[in-house]
Amino acid sequence: MKKIKLLLAFLALALIIWSGVEKGVFYKTGRKIIRYNMLNSVSEYSKKSFYHSDIYYGKGSEDYIGLIGTNTDYFFSVYKKEFNMEDMEKVSIILYPDEYALSDAIGIDYSKKPPLGVYYAGIISLMSPETVFKGKEAYIKDDFLKNGPIAHEIAHYFLDTKTGGNYEAWFSEGVALYYEYKYTGFEWRKDLKGAAENIDITKINREFKEMDQALAYRCAFEIVLDITYRHGDSALGEIFDGLEKGESLKSILKAYL
Repeated sequence: MKKIKLLLAFLALALIIWSGVEKGVFYKTGRKIIRYNMLNSVSEYSKKSFYHSDIYYGKGSEDYIGLIGTNTDYFFSVYKKEFNMEDMEKVSIILYPDEYALSDAIGIDYSKKPPLGVYYAGIISLMSPETVFKGKEAYIKDDFLKNGPIAHEIAHYFLDTKTGGNYEAWFSEGVALYYEYKYTGFEWRKDLKGAAENIDITKINREFKEMDQALAYRCAFEIVLDITYRHGDSALGEIFDGLEKGESLKSILKAYL
């Protein structure tokens, strides 16, 4: 029953997007519907609140709640400046005990390796650090800040909230990877350096989800990185402001690429 309700919520948002009215009040309404259903699906979880987050978690994950809350508070303070957003609502974080629970929640086949974290509709879904760093518990605190998904997923949350959904998927990934690189030092797939040299915006807009994902993410990262090299970090803030006003990403980027 929970899966059916969540599926219906996803379909409702898909219909809104298909109708071409994903921005503004319609987009926000669809996001609220999905958020409600996702949180309802973990109604048996415990909840702990921090300054910038509400964390929902099951048994066995209690030891990591403080770590996640602290990391979230840190990146909130950083991104408030990057996105020029002082008044941000808390983000809801669902901490799943293992890859099976996370796969089930985000609707992917168990045979596929799920990501460490997923952002969607105002909610960040995470796999428990206990599963991610199994056998390396002594290093969890240090590794989680650099190699964990918090920096990446909260960047998605800020961009989505700032623009009301007015962005392309590749740009959201590129922005998240860029800030992850800037603040943690993690660089996505350095072995694919130069991947964006032969990719134009039209292609990545149209084929991003069909491309090899490692390559697609690297291309997105390099495009955003190139914008900051050419125009400085302030250029991203200008792009975010344009998207917030309802301008299309395609038209905005003409001045930066």
